[in-house]
Amino acid sequence: MNFFNQGKELILAHKDMATVNIGKSVNIMLSPQFYTLKREALPVKYAHQAKKIAPSIFDGLVENSREYEYFVSKDDEEWILIAYNSKEILDFLQSKGFKRENISKLYFAQQSVSMFNRPIYIGDKNALVSIDNTMVVIPKIVLAEDEESSLNFTDLFTPKQSVSIKTTSSSSNTFSTTDTIIISTIFAIFGILFIVEGFGYGGNNSNRDKFDELIASNLSLQSAYSRKSIIQKYKIIDKLERSKRDNIKNISSIIFKGVKLTNLNLNDKKIEASFICSNKAVSNKLKDIAIKKHFKVLNITGTNDLLIRKSL
Repeated sequence: MNFFNQGKELILAHKDMATVNIGKSVNIMLSPQFYTLKREALPVKYAHQAKKIAPSIFDGLVENSREYEYFVSKDDEEWILIAYNSKEILDFLQSKGFKRENISKLYFAQQSVSMFNRPIYIGDKNALVSIDNTMVVIPKIVLAEDEESSLNFTDLFTPKQSVSIKTTSSSSNTFSTTDTIIISTIFAIFGILFIVEGFGYGGNNSNRDKFDELIASNLSLQSAYSRKSIIQKYKIIDKLERSKRDNIKNISSIIFKGVKLTNLNLNDKKIEASFICSNKAVSNKLKDIAIKKHFKVLNITGTNDLLIRKSL
C-alpha cells in the first residue's frame, strides 16, 4: 500500500478530457495516448538494468526529436517497458487546467490492467479497454452490446509504483530510484558516523551530552573499531555498485541501429554482454567503441556477432 498517496484523488487523463478546476494535490493515471509500450523478454534480473536498455528497445518506435523517460516493471517472464515524455504530459495537463504544484504522482493505465474488466468511456467516441492484457484506446462503436456499460473509475485503480513528473529529461540521471535509496542510506550512515566522531572529540558538555545520547540509541557505534568497520564495509559496497552501474551505462550507450543485445550477465566479478550485429561494418564500429570503453571483445566465429566482457 502506498501510504504517501493515501487520500489523494486519482484522475484518469485522456486526450478528450474536460477542463478541470482543482485546487488540491491529485494523482494522475495516463491513458495509452500518452505513452508507448513494449513487452520484451530481456536477459536482466533487475528493473534498473532493464531501464538502462530501454532506449535501444524503443529505437525507431519513438520520435528521435523528443527526450523520453522510461518506466519498467516485470510481468512473469517478460518486462513491460513504457516510454513517455514528461514535458508533453505536463503541457497537456496544464492546458486542461491542472497546476504544476497540484500534480503529485503519475501512473500508467497498464499498471492497473487487471482492474479493467470492463471498458471505461473516455470522451464521446472512445473507450479504454484491456485487450490481451494490454491497455488500448478503441472506438466505442466496436464494443459488443454486453460491454456498453462503462466501468466506474475510482481511487482503487491506484497502483503501488509511480513516477514523478519532471520538466526535463531524466536521461542524464545515472541512478535509478532503488540506487538513490541505497546511496542515500549509505550517506546517512556516514553522516551518523562522522557526527559521532565529531562529538567524541568535542570539548564542551553540550556536545558530550549529544554524543552520549547518540551512542545510547545506536549501540553498534559504541566503539571506534565498529565505526571504522562499518565505514570500510560500505566503502567496498559503494565502489562495487558504482562500478556495476557505470558499466551497465556503458553497455547501454554503445547500442545503436543495427546492434541488438541478446544476453547480459552481471555479478560481483565481471560483466559480460552478447550482441548481434547486422553487418560487418556495424560489428567493427561496435568493436571500436567497446575497446575504447575498456571492454575485452571476442568475435563469434563465422558471424558478425560480438561478445564483450570486463572484470569488476
